[in-house]
Amino acid sequence: MGPGSPNGDDSWKHAFTQNSDYSPGNVSMSSNHDLDEILDPSPDSTGSVSYESSPAFDDQGSHSEADLDIPMCQRCTCEKCKKIQEQTVASLFPRPDLINILDKYWEILKVHGLFADQSRDPFQWSNAINSPVHVQRREYHLILRKLETDDDLQQWRRFVAEYQTLEGYSEFHRQATKQRINGTQARGSGENDNNKAHKEYVKHIFPDGHPETLLAAPAALKKDLQFARRWAIWVEGYVEKNDGLVPGLGVGVGLLVGMEIKKRIYSTADYDHAYLKSLLKHIHKERSDIVSMCRILEPVAESLVRNHQLSSHDDWDIIPKELGQYL
Repeated sequence: MGPGSPNGDDSWKHAFTQNSDYSPGNVSMSSNHDLDEILDPSPDSTGSVSYESSPAFDDQGSHSEADLDIPMCQRCTCEKCKKIQEQTVASLFPRPDLINILDKYWEILKVHGLFADQSRDPFQWSNAINSPVHVQRREYHLILRKLETDDDLQQWRRFVAEYQTLEGYSEFHRQATKQRINGTQARGSGENDNNKAHKEYVKHIFPDGHPETLLAAPAALKKDLQFARRWAIWVEGYVEKNDGLVPGLGVGVGLLVGMEIKKRIYSTADYDHAYLKSLLKHIHKERSDIVSMCRILEPVAESLVRNHQLSSHDDWDIIPKELGQYL
């Protein structure tokens, strides 16, 4: 029985409230989802590095290669430095152990699914695909509170849960907006619209929620949406004023990226939306191999995002051969 079920055990609430000290980071630009947010700045909780001094220049007046990982906002903005940095980061894009991890966990993902623990039993908060919508959305929220152990599959689990949280929240907001337009739902007053929307969504996923949960969950949701919108830039693309649509890489990008790229998703203070968009443009312009790998991984990623496990149509014999052309 799912956590927080009206007829179930509510012991999960205590564990949740003890681990709910989440604070929002800083997002400098919004993505193309409904109810885009400009979040209030606060100390980054992802462990990102702050640089106190300007990086050194080499004899030609550009930054040395030792400084390539310094965030763009604190680097020289000349075209030479920007080009070197984009090329270096793009070369680190694929997860180096990708084929080995897929090989190791293929049968597990096919039989037991993505959200299973080391005993192969589903997590206590494992999402039930056939549950009511609000239960599915609640369990993605709870899964993200428990994904603190960094094992081989943690990154994929977090990507799926965050992206599904964004989809669920966006759909909920669309429906709520439609109801307000039709006059079936009253608009409150005196509080920031984004904060009200978060609270409404929390009440939706916790219809019988404990007061402590209803108080703590909006801040955690705000953080989840912040990261999910950053993923959405690479998954869905974005519209640029001068160049029009910059296409996304699809959900396959969530499986492809390695630790260096993951750091750029979650280090919100060092890498803003403009940086993520710039890197996406560079990939489309210079790295067709990355685009191709995302396309190869798309069916597998779709299975994990939509059903949490691989389907009978996902063929392991094809994947390593096709990825091997690029890795």
